[in-house]
Amino acid sequence: MSEYKTKGQNQHMINLFLAKSGINPNLTKNQPLVGELAEYGLIAA
Repeated sequence: MSEYKTKGQNQHMINLFLAKSGINPNLTKNQPLVGELAEYGLIAA
């Protein structure tokens, strides 16, 4: 359950950072990086 919460918080912070910096997260070159950052710090079990 905590993995979902962590991923949600990561996604929120990524979206906030990208919106403030003017980076489009939907570009093809950004999509894999956004996905990787959203999963940062998840517990592998």
